[in-house]
Amino acid sequence: MKKSRADAEGCALNVKIEEECATNIDDYDLCRVLMNLIDNAINAAVMTQEKLFDIEIFIQPDIVSIKTSNPYIQKKNVKSRAGHGYGTGIISEICKKYDGSYSKKEIDGIYYTDTVLKNIKK
Repeated sequence: MKKSRADAEGCALNVKIEEECATNIDDYDLCRVLMNLIDNAINAAVMTQEKLFDIEIFIQPDIVSIKTSNPYIQKKNVKSRAGHGYGTGIISEICKKYDGSYSKKEIDGIYYTDTVLKNIKK
């Protein structure tokens, strides 16, 4: 579904997945994290000339790590529209549930996220 959206927006989606084991994280929680990360990346990348983003997923016995990077254009004095701006809150909430973390940084026009969840059943 998100690949189709990226294609429709003219964005290239580069995906790398390395699995050492199965994930124990609830499918719904993992989907919510991925959907929000991908939506945010598409929304930012579509505004740039590059129109691309990367997502790397590493599934290990103890953790699931999700890293994203995408170009973005920094906007000043932008107000969120109704119904927007909840994605990072959802990600943070799920990270707490799985004793994980969510961080983001911006370097030279590239926006990076790092989401880590303990690979446990809840």
